[in-house]
Amino acid sequence: MANAQFDLYAGLFDPIVVLAQERLRAGRASELSRSKETERMLTELGVEQRAIARLLGLHACDVDFQHVLISSLSG
Repeated sequence: MANAQFDLYAGLFDPIVVLAQERLRAGRASELSRSKETERMLTELGVEQRAIARLLGLHACDVDFQHVLISSLSG
């Protein structure tokens, strides 16, 4: 069971990266509606990713992709 949950956690990075790229494209194209919708989807996936990390006891992984990205860009 834990392996399936970890696979789910790790597997969320692929769609998150795709959505982050889409969010960037939408922002560059000044498409506010598409940008906001993509941001909402990123947030929802981040919530799921953190919840799965907590279930697995992966406390160091209890962060979402957006948090890691923003931290790396501002550090």
